[in-house]
Amino acid sequence: MISVQKQAEAVGTLGDGDAPSPRDMFEGVYETMPPHLVRQRQEAGY
Repeated sequence: MISVQKQAEAVGTLGDGDAPSPRDMFEGVYETMPPHLVRQRQEAGY
């Protein structure tokens, strides 16, 4: 279990200081983004 945790942490953690952009949660999920998500992204300022 410890070795698996170390492998996962080698990829990165949320506590390593590099916070992902909220814009990233809207990218790369759908080929064509549904209209309701387009609105949510716009409301979030992205």
